Formats: sequence, C-alpha cells, structure tokens
Amino acid sequence: MLKRLTLALGVLCLLPALSHGQPGKPQPESKDYNHILWKITPPNGGKPSYLFGTIHMLCKTDTFKTHALASAVAASDQVFMEMDMDDPQLQNTIALQSFNNSGKTLTDYLTANQYSKVDSFFQKELQMNVDLFKGVKLYVIYSMMTISETNEDCTDWIAYDQKIADYSQKYRKEVLGLEAPEEQISMFDKIPQDTLAQWIYRGAIQTTDHSYDTLRAYYITQRIEDLYHRFRDMSPEMMMYEKVFLTDRNQKWANKLNTIMPNRSCFIAVGAGHLGGPKGLIRLLEEKNYKFTPVTL
Repeated sequence: MLKRLTLALGVLCLLPALSHGQPGKPQPESKDYNHILWKITPPNGGKPSYLFGTIHMLCKTDTFKTHALASAVAASDQVFMEMDMDDPQLQNTIALQSFNNSGKTLTDYLTANQYSKVDSFFQKELQMNVDLFKGVKLYVIYSMMTISETNEDCTDWIAYDQKIADYSQKYRKEVLGLEAPEEQISMFDKIPQDTLAQWIYRGAIQTTDHSYDTLRAYYITQRIEDLYHRFRDMSPEMMMYEKVFLTDRNQKWANKLNTIMPNRSCFIAVGAGHLGGPKGLIRLLEEKNYKFTPVTL
C-alpha cells in the first residue's frame, strides 16, 4: 500500500493530463520545444546540466533507449527530482501525510447511490473495495482511479523516476528533491473535499475516452507543447488549480535551480507537463539566459 501511495502522488502531478475531455490544440511555436531531454548551458558558460520530462509510468514497449539518460546522469554532479527518491523515509512520510484526520470520509460527500457506483468501479477496475480507503484523504482515492486508467493492454510498466534513481545509485550521484513530499500533498489540500468527491464520482460513472492513449502518444513523440495545451483543455475544473499545480511550482523550481546550476551540474527530472508552455521550466530558465539544446533519445 505504501508503494501505491508513492506512485499515486507521482501520478497526481500529471492529473490534468489524465483528466477527461477533448484533445488539446497544437500551438505554433517559433522554436521547436518538442523534446523531453535537454542540455542546459548556464549563462556563465559553465558545466552543462540536463532537464528530462518524465511520465512516471510507461509501458515497456513504448520506452526510449536509455543510454542518453544514463550518460546525462553520469555527467552530472547531482540529481534533482520532484521529491527525494533516495530518502528511505519517503514512503512513510507520504503515508503519514495521507492519513485522513478530518473525521469525514467519502460517504459524507456522496449519496448512498453515488458511493455504491464508486465502490463498483473500484471492485471492477482495481479488485478492491473503496471502503479500504476510509482512513486516507480523498486525493488518494482519486489518484487510485487515475492509476486504473493506465492499466489497459500492458503488463510490463516502466517508471522513469525509478530508472533515474537507479542510475543515480549506479553512478553514486546525490539525489535531492525540488520540494518536500509535504509540499506536494499540501497542494491537494487546497482543493475542497466536496469538489474532490464529485471528481471521484464522475470518474466512476464516465465512459472510457482513451485519454491515456492520447497522453502516451504525445509523450513518446516528445510533443511537450501538445501535452501542456492538453493539460489546459482536457479538464477545465482541474485547471482552476493550474497556478497551484504548475505555475507556482515551475517558478519556485526555476528560482531554486538558478542558484545551483551556475556552480554545479544537475540532472533534473520532473513531470513532462512542467516543461512546456509560456510559464514552463524551459521558458522560465531561458528568461534567465540559460541556453537549451535538445538531446536525442
């Protein structure tokens, strides 16, 4: 269960992409930003860093060759991920932060009929009863439903976060987090619980619209601009929280990295949704005079 909670939190960082709606509209760009691995040259011309956009889970048959990733990690002084995947207490911290101390559960926000439909979804898609999650916050329930969308037609999944953590250990690189797990979880506390409950219910009764298939196609063709615009178009209610989930975090990370990269080479791995768009990490660091060069995978 602890590993599922860790995975759930990771997937939730891509929630807008995994929500439901119509495909995003490609936007013309004067520069080709459609790459997921970049070499970053600092303004002072020092040792380069690398930025990689992850998807957290991808079917093994869709994964890229990882030689370039391994080489980039090996060439860097340290590795930054959204959270410190090296922290032996990470799973316990996430589990503790995910406990529901409010005294209210999903049954307090849904009718008996609505709750029954959510339970039916869990039994069919995840082979478990939703009552098992009465002790955790609602975002965990929503995230478990999100994970279920990625399970079709694949039996062998690859987690790039884990792959990068493995390379870091192999090449003896220090792994650091851009933010603490408490910070990530606090984002979901900003969503009203009755709103989350309705998202859970709608997710349980909807018909499949192959949202993950579109996300997968964009990712494996490295179309990060399409990913970003899809985030915005697919779920208007989720994008009410774009500032919380994307914009504020991108700015905070860019400011933090700007104090580190001129002096140390970093391999940075974050969700692919953070790379593209006018307020994505690439544009924000370009504004600080960093030069981005795509690396072929």
